[in-house]
Amino acid sequence: MILARQGRLMGVTAAAAYLLLLLATHTGQAAEFETLPTVSARAILGDKVGGPNYHVDEAVQSDGYVEIFTLVTKYGRFTIQGRALLVRRLDELGAIVAIERMSKSKAFVKALATSAIAPARLAVETVKNPVKTVKQTVSGVGAFFDRLGSGLRNAGSDDSDGLIEGALGASSAKRQIANELGVDPYTDFKPLATRLDQLAAAMAAGGLLPQAAFTAIGGPAGTALSSTSSVEGVRALVLDQTPGQLRDLNRARLTEMGVGKGAASRFLNNALYTPTDKVALVAALRSLKGVENCSLYIDRAAQAKRRDAALFLVKRAELIAQYQRSTGGIVRFISLGDMPLNQLKDGRILAVMPFDRLVLTEEVSRTFVTATEDMRKLERRPAGELRITGQVTKKARQKLRELGWTVAERGP
Repeated sequence: MILARQGRLMGVTAAAAYLLLLLATHTGQAAEFETLPTVSARAILGDKVGGPNYHVDEAVQSDGYVEIFTLVTKYGRFTIQGRALLVRRLDELGAIVAIERMSKSKAFVKALATSAIAPARLAVETVKNPVKTVKQTVSGVGAFFDRLGSGLRNAGSDDSDGLIEGALGASSAKRQIANELGVDPYTDFKPLATRLDQLAAAMAAGGLLPQAAFTAIGGPAGTALSSTSSVEGVRALVLDQTPGQLRDLNRARLTEMGVGKGAASRFLNNALYTPTDKVALVAALRSLKGVENCSLYIDRAAQAKRRDAALFLVKRAELIAQYQRSTGGIVRFISLGDMPLNQLKDGRILAVMPFDRLVLTEEVSRTFVTATEDMRKLERRPAGELRITGQVTKKARQKLRELGWTVAERGP
């Protein structure tokens, strides 16, 4: 009986010790990771924190990869995942200001007088039906790097001209207006998309050329297409060709690059990319003359499930192209940790990422641990180099160093 009692006590003691060990291990793991920071919008944006038709809330959250902004406008509140998307939205808000000025100019009013479109149509405010803020603390970028969340999206897209498709001259007018304003004519930002459609239809009906309208207000908004594409040729293509023509061009270019029909179709059918985005991404990869396995990037890009993730991949392709123009060091794409990374001539692995602020979260750690494990399976066990457009926290840098990665901040 005594022996039995001692046995039970020993069992309880062993179980308690095991639980304590688990608790200590869990606590140690939790201490390894960082709390997601909240930073100042003004510190990031300076004077651009506010404008004629918007302001950015001061508290900016992070999901470990990109910063998440709350953009408050005359047309509704928007959650913006990442600086790249925010830059695009601010350019688009500037374009709206120019369009509203243009709609009040004498030249525009005179042109409308000869058309069947009443000026009041352009005065309808989107705020009457505002877009509700989507409350998300994790960006599509973060979800994209989660291997468990990846999958194909086969959303159909005919790459049409939207509301004014088929209207005589309106499609061309919209592209010309957007080109002058330095924005994407196929923007998914509804406040601008609505105004572009209405303005283009009015101009086409009134016989007013976009250049004349801009001259009447002293020129365009002064923004550049940099938020849409760093490849100047993209701007000319989008101006001169219809969405259908751009789709055919992209398909031909992807075939030329050795991308299979399946991956090409999945990418071209993903409605989360605008026609301009698709041209920009394909043009960036096409500029990588002689770089092998570009199909890996297209296949992964086809899997984007959210708009911000799609834009992230367009921006990343442009940064890779920029790096290659500067160094010529990239020889191929290689899949590590389910990510299309690059291998350099000296064998090193390069990860170019438009991260805003890399923080050592559990997910970030898992992403790079997995990529490192795959990297170490390669011949010669190469080192890794991470180049990002933002900043890396001290703890994240230390973890990456332990895994064999060097880090370069604020640049491709």
